Amino acid sequence: MNMNSFIDSLRQKRQSFRITVTCDNLEQLMLECFLLHPELLSALDTLSYRYAVSGNRYTIDFSVGYHVDNSKMTFVVRDEFELIIAASMILKSHKDKVKIIIDNRKHFSNRQTIVQHIRDLQSISGVEFELGQRSMSSSLIRSFFGEKILVCELSYQYFDDAFLVNQLSCIVAEHCIKTAHIRGEENIVNYLLKWFRENVRYKDNDLQSDHSAVGLIKNGTAVCQAIAVYAYLFLNRKGIHTRYVCGEGDGSGGWGAHAWNLSLIQGSWTHIDYTFELSSFRHNAIKSLSEFEIDHRWKKTPYNTANSNKAKNTVSTLRSSIVTVLPNQNLFSINGVIVYIPSLDNAAPAINGKMYISVFDIFPFFDICFNISDNRVTFYVGVKKHSFPITVIQKRRNTLFFPIELLSHMGLKVSIDSHSRITISL
Repeated sequence: MNMNSFIDSLRQKRQSFRITVTCDNLEQLMLECFLLHPELLSALDTLSYRYAVSGNRYTIDFSVGYHVDNSKMTFVVRDEFELIIAASMILKSHKDKVKIIIDNRKHFSNRQTIVQHIRDLQSISGVEFELGQRSMSSSLIRSFFGEKILVCELSYQYFDDAFLVNQLSCIVAEHCIKTAHIRGEENIVNYLLKWFRENVRYKDNDLQSDHSAVGLIKNGTAVCQAIAVYAYLFLNRKGIHTRYVCGEGDGSGGWGAHAWNLSLIQGSWTHIDYTFELSSFRHNAIKSLSEFEIDHRWKKTPYNTANSNKAKNTVSTLRSSIVTVLPNQNLFSINGVIVYIPSLDNAAPAINGKMYISVFDIFPFFDICFNISDNRVTFYVGVKKHSFPITVIQKRRNTLFFPIELLSHMGLKVSIDSHSRITISL
């Protein structure tokens, strides 16, 4: 007998049940079953079992506890590389509740340190926009089969919702396109200083919006956090590898928490603080390291050359991500990492004989944002924009879908194999 009874019992959330199965390695069979069905593991609280064996035939009695799974996205990883990808993708997904299921049979992680490990990977992921616009509110770790499977449940509080972040990304992209005539890394960096001086005032009203890059655009006022985030978004989209730095600055009130940027300028990682330069008379935002260190201090290791290059390489990997989707399923993979979205019935449905793909759930992983106005939908890919009639978009259960056949018009590569698997890459 196969594992269908096991799967069905878990889907029905039965607390006790018995199955009979023929296999050579019972634990291995159950591990593989769970990793192929992350939706089952996501709802699992406890699992215990006892069995009787005759040859390779097992009769197993299960006792199972469940919890309500409120996660918006679940990642399944098998090694350190995939954990780095998942940690980075969490930042891109902008979901407030996520899970990482770790196939830990190689023991590359452990329960006691896994949350800090994920934080460390995120801090050098290069995908740092959300690091400056959210905070972790809680974490919970469950382990199964002697820590051969770890389930990390992470909750976050965001400054702004995904819709507003998408709008912000479009504004930044349009800003980049309108300044296409400005070339050269130093010229771009110094242009942004001039733009901040003309469009942003430093103001702390003790409101969350002061710290938000969305608030910066809406109100024209911000503190260092929002300024550094906007610079991060703008400079990266302009092709200048830029990081978001957390540290301390010696401002008018003495030393205090501060944020700024670290950009790769002419092959050298250079600290840039647009906030401190807002009221200065300098025309060049770039200082020597010795001058910068006079009124800035930070933990050196996360932002040293080796880790900054690692962040840059991670970004390059993410930009060349390969997404594989199976039609009519809510599972897909990114660079081998399996992604499960409970609220999404189908990541790639067939509608009126055409294949479509979920916009909000897939496009952010390619740094694609979109705007709908005047009966058209405009997608921004890097510093290029592509406009289509709004009629190309299909909406099902509050999810927007875009026809796969039009992805090539935005520079994406699409292929479909003999098993109907859809592969998408930039």
